Amino acid sequence: TARVYPVGKSLDWCMERREQLGGGGVLDVETIVKKEAKEAERKSKKRADDEQRRDNSAKSLFDFINVRLGAPDKDLSKSNNPGGSKNGFSNNKNKSGQLKEESNGKLKIRQFQIGEQIAKVEKDIRSLKESHSRHKDKDLRTAAGIKNKMDEKMSELKRLQTRDKSLKLEEGNRKSKSKLTIF
Repeated sequence: TARVYPVGKSLDWCMERREQLGGGGVLDVETIVKKEAKEAERKSKKRADDEQRRDNSAKSLFDFINVRLGAPDKDLSKSNNPGGSKNGFSNNKNKSGQLKEESNGKLKIRQFQIGEQIAKVEKDIRSLKESHSRHKDKDLRTAAGIKNKMDEKMSELKRLQTRDKSLKLEEGNRKSKSKLTIF
């Protein structure tokens, strides 16, 4: 094993110091490296736990806000939006019937909202990619968690893009229909 001694001190002084400290185990490079690795692992685990706790608290805060700002009677909201989700968007595959019932103004509002959501998700994906590139060599566990979040955001982005495409298609159908009704 390699030993590190201070510059300008005699070998006798260094040996006496080693004996006073209990045989020199403190100065072993291997033990120092092991201690640093344990410390880094502990910090990484603490950081991952803190991030998990922060995510859970953020989710609970948004759940609280959604409950408080949502419809006071949940039965009414379910009957007004059958098969829909909390935010008013339907999870059904057959959306064309619902889109045809909406007014042009509501259609444009929904299109704008989805555009905003797409921009937000793309921004989240960019930040997750940067975070993943920072952590992929240092902490594999954190990098894997970030990769999972990134995959979820990618699937959400695809879902929003298909929804935006169907809204644009419906808008195009309405415009072409109005042009045909003139003649």
